[in-house]
Amino acid sequence: MSNFTDFFPAASGGGGGGGKSITVGDIVYPNAKTVSELKLYKWYRTNDSAGNSFYVLAPGSNHPDIYFGEGSDAGWSSSWNTIVDITSSTNGGGAFVLEAALYGSGGHSNRAEQVRLTVDGTATTFTAITATAYDSVQVFFSGLAPMIAQFNTQDFSGTHYNLDRGAPYGGNYDSWLYDTTTDSYYRGRPSSGNYYITYPSAENLIGLPFLYFESTFKFEVNFGRSDINDRARALVKLF
Repeated sequence: MSNFTDFFPAASGGGGGGGKSITVGDIVYPNAKTVSELKLYKWYRTNDSAGNSFYVLAPGSNHPDIYFGEGSDAGWSSSWNTIVDITSSTNGGGAFVLEAALYGSGGHSNRAEQVRLTVDGTATTFTAITATAYDSVQVFFSGLAPMIAQFNTQDFSGTHYNLDRGAPYGGNYDSWLYDTTTDSYYRGRPSSGNYYITYPSAENLIGLPFLYFESTFKFEVNFGRSDINDRARALVKLF
């Protein structure tokens, strides 16, 4: 069983309780979060320029801590799609990375992506800002393990942007805009280029912030369409 140190109660809607540190045997996992501490962010392309794409540097989908779903999967629908569904974990676990992306040209008119997190039976739905996008959209949660994200021009020259998920490793910060209606953040970029996302190492997670669950956890996405170019990933570790 996991034990709690520096315990604090979950906020309303957070589900499952939690603590600043989770102890399992002789291993301590600090920086536990509740759902109420997370915010949804959205990055998207604002013009229809060719040649741009996402590159995600993550452990492969066959890694035991990686969960992956995409629009080509059987049963993927235009409503809710399940990416992670952990029905029982004796010592609990943590979601370190939760993100999803839409690819391909067109099909993003007035889109408002939704993500639903169910922690120990309590569901919370997050909705991104409504925006028309082209080629690429990505939504993710802040407050979890930092992913390095960088945007650069198509030929790898010009301005580089660090999308403000932690300390920059070069280039400029990209400021996020806040939407009061959805209580979420967003940023659109018009220029052609590539967007790189680097996951933390799945073998070296101790010390990184995570969303804690005591026994069960479910991660679902709803893009309002069923498209082969839609994908979602999660890095979830059972303790």
